[in-house]
Amino acid sequence: MKQVINNLNVNKSIMIVMFVMLWLIPGIALSQVKDHCGCFITDANTIGLWHFDDPLDPGYDSSGHGHHGIVYGTAFATGICGGALKFDGAGSVNDYVKIPFHADFLSEQMTFEALVYITDDIASPSQLIIDMYGDAGGPGRQLALETGLFPYGLCDTPGADPHYECISPDAVPIGEWVNLALVFDVAG
Repeated sequence: MKQVINNLNVNKSIMIVMFVMLWLIPGIALSQVKDHCGCFITDANTIGLWHFDDPLDPGYDSSGHGHHGIVYGTAFATGICGGALKFDGAGSVNDYVKIPFHADFLSEQMTFEALVYITDDIASPSQLIIDMYGDAGGPGRQLALETGLFPYGLCDTPGADPHYECISPDAVPIGEWVNLALVFDVAG
């Protein structure tokens, strides 16, 4: 049984995260794009955009919706075009960004993106990058890396079947910036 958490967490991993972006686009896919700057601007579909590039306010949401995050236990690092947050992966909850839950995150069509730089393989079966759950009984969304650095996506609605999972056949390379994207549309 999954624990339902009333927030969106950008969890620790052995990586540097440049940004996380949530936007509303229909479809279902999991992709990796290399050599992408990550310096995004918002449009009408953007519901959250965290660049993590300001050492004075790394959890700032530049989408205009005010979904600002609180940063716990991370270090500031150099990103592709600006700053980034570095997560050490040393503990289960010692470094993460907590973004308070909002109804904006309940859409049945959404895309999660994270620009990541992996420094080593993961030791546990799964390393969460984004872990989003609403109130008890609400939908769950996850973007993670499995052992071997294979990106994994989950879209789950408690009490309903099916829940959707996908795993990329391509591992994330160590020592390169990679843009991971999880696109889902549970309504269609």
